Amino acid sequence: MNTRLSFSSAQHFIEHSNSIARRLKEQELERISNRCRKLNGIEEVRIRSGSGDGPRRLSLRSPEIIRSCPLPAGWTEWDIAGDTEKCYRVVSPDQHARCERARHTSPIRSLGRLRLAWESADGKPRPATLARLREGHVHAETTIGTRLVHIDLVELVRGGPGRAITEVRIFVDGALAGRGGSCGCSLGGGGSDAPAVAIVGNSRVLAVTMIHGRGMPLAELWAVKHTLFDLEG
Repeated sequence: MNTRLSFSSAQHFIEHSNSIARRLKEQELERISNRCRKLNGIEEVRIRSGSGDGPRRLSLRSPEIIRSCPLPAGWTEWDIAGDTEKCYRVVSPDQHARCERARHTSPIRSLGRLRLAWESADGKPRPATLARLREGHVHAETTIGTRLVHIDLVELVRGGPGRAITEVRIFVDGALAGRGGSCGCSLGGGGSDAPAVAIVGNSRVLAVTMIHGRGMPLAELWAVKHTLFDLEG
């Protein structure tokens, strides 16, 4: 297999006891369970409130119009099969190594979730608080320390047979520093290597997670044990 298609697991950022993403996933599962209970006439369970927002929301930069996007224009041709640049997971060897370094870091504690303003990147008008992307491209930017962090979310639907792709990419100072996505097919199969994880500073990592039912991704800043801040190597 083309090594550019294979990424190590980053689930330890979600499974960590301090993970905001883990708590939000648990809340969504509780909501789904309550809907099933209601349909079957069973008493609903009280959902734990206030646990999903973490210690604080970090507003690192005021929202403004994004003037340029580093995501390659070829995203419109992404698909789930093959090992060419048309496969949504394929990146260059240097980009792959950079993404892998981030995925191998060890989280110590969550520093909070980022407050982001998502903007349409494909000319399709969308409200600021988007309930569901369905198909297309939105993005957001912030600064962490002195680094410009740009996050892209792409969702694509293909036909014959039906195929769906969700991909999150993180660029730091214009260079791809992290990615994670998922795909599925109506004939069966698919998979996920989410979340996207990127090193954004010394002992700082950003994990971006899609949570079913919550629309936009959760961007969570982490303090990590490793200090492999080498975006160029």
